[in-house]
Amino acid sequence: MSAGENLLHVLNTLESRAVVLECELREIDADINLNATMARKYGDDFFAEGAARLTQTRTEKQHRLGEIRAQLSDTSHSVRQGKQLLGTLSDDFGDPVAPPPVLFDEPPQGWRAAQSASSHRARSFPSDGCRGDPCVAFDTMSNTEWKRSSM
Repeated sequence: MSAGENLLHVLNTLESRAVVLECELREIDADINLNATMARKYGDDFFAEGAARLTQTRTEKQHRLGEIRAQLSDTSHSVRQGKQLLGTLSDDFGDPVAPPPVLFDEPPQGWRAAQSASSHRARSFPSDGCRGDPCVAFDTMSNTEWKRSSM
């Protein structure tokens, strides 16, 4: 799962949990009102413990909902700031263009397969010559990982 997919999953899950918590809080409020009605009708002795538990549960769920709302707000603010920064950068430097991957039918000299290849499709290797170690390329078509051999 990519970073963007992870972020989207987290945000969707948080929003879903917020909706559920809001519904639960409405139900708890209705239960608190019903409990108060029953306490007036039959006496506080029978309903005091239930009222205390409902109030505690409502407080806990309200706190969780507040945490979720704060996180969603912080994330939204961060995304807006990121968009502003990208706008500033594109004004200063132009739109960035990612370099295309270098494709080979077979691995370049000095590379070996870490796993056996199941196909002979094109593979992408870092075009910078792997200045950093360890240097690994991955062929998503054949699920083969390639590592630079010692030279």
